[in-house]
Amino acid sequence: MKKKVIFIIPSLSGGGAEHMLTILLSRLNRDKISPVLIAYNKKGVYLEQLPSDIVTYDFRCDAYRPGFKWKIPFLFFKTIVVFMKENPDVVITFGNLPNVPTALAKITFFRTIKHIFRVEQTISLLLQSYRSNTPLKRRIWGFFINKADIIVACSNGVGDDLAKNFYSPRNKLKTIYNGIDFDRINSLSQEAVDHQWFKESIPVILSVGRLAGLKNHALLIDAFKELTEHIDCRLVIIGKGPRESLLRALVKELSIEEKVLFLGFQENPYKYMRNSSVFVLPSLYEGFSLVILEAMVSRVPVVSTNCQSGPGEIIENGKSGILIPVNDRAALVSAMRDLLSDREKRRKLIEMGLERAKYFSAEKFNSEFERLILE
Repeated sequence: MKKKVIFIIPSLSGGGAEHMLTILLSRLNRDKISPVLIAYNKKGVYLEQLPSDIVTYDFRCDAYRPGFKWKIPFLFFKTIVVFMKENPDVVITFGNLPNVPTALAKITFFRTIKHIFRVEQTISLLLQSYRSNTPLKRRIWGFFINKADIIVACSNGVGDDLAKNFYSPRNKLKTIYNGIDFDRINSLSQEAVDHQWFKESIPVILSVGRLAGLKNHALLIDAFKELTEHIDCRLVIIGKGPRESLLRALVKELSIEEKVLFLGFQENPYKYMRNSSVFVLPSLYEGFSLVILEAMVSRVPVVSTNCQSGPGEIIENGKSGILIPVNDRAALVSAMRDLLSDREKRRKLIEMGLERAKYFSAEKFNSEFERLILE
């Protein structure tokens, strides 16, 4: 007998959770699982990658705008209506925002539905970035997190954080690593890059990620400035976000405008990865960091902060990439300089990185999630 499964996500914008959801929906065994999607806001770059057979409900609610807590009653009501209509066996929430309305619906009316909460971030560090990070708020988050029947962490570090800081029971926690579509990334990475910088002999350092505080691009820009005093190179940053104007101002302040390029959001970042000399992830914290694997598959050596959590579970330091301490400018300069000066080391990291990435396949991600649903 087929299981009816409802997947809930805030939007289909560019991000790790959205990407993994589209991979999951496109590969689920339709003979065993009947999927339905709830999108709080059915917009975003991943909308085109949704399989055509997916029944989708659009709540037309931008949950990322300020005042989310005041939208919870509306989302709670809409969720109940869909649950009554679809009568699901399992509900899977991707991201933090859908967890509260879903948990409330389960507690009040749908106790027999099994709820799986997919956690993509290190929650304690996320809350530290909020102005209203109070003990009460952390207890409320913990209450709703632990109402799920199963909590699926995207890395062991995320699961450990939930157990330590939110008292999530270990028997509810399960780690399922994100996976990547090798064939798709490999094909897209071979597309031509038009920008002149990628056609010249001057090495290019690349970073891809949302321009937000947690991604710590300011550290990279500062380290790059010092690196240019030793090696002629360029820096390309792909992504958009709230800190873009501040980062551009920092580049201007350091007088390196001619060596730094902001490319905004790119639907195909892989072609830039493949044509870069070094990929850098300078984050303060992560949940998993899918972009590291994407860079590995795109055949570019990776330098990443050994932040909590994810990078240290992906990269074997010195073999499949370089790990450096968080916020350590000197270590970042040294790692980039070392790689740019040693072609053979770059070649070995590319080779071992590609091999390491094979462990994190989309097929493995999908089979583990499918097994969990059916169990």
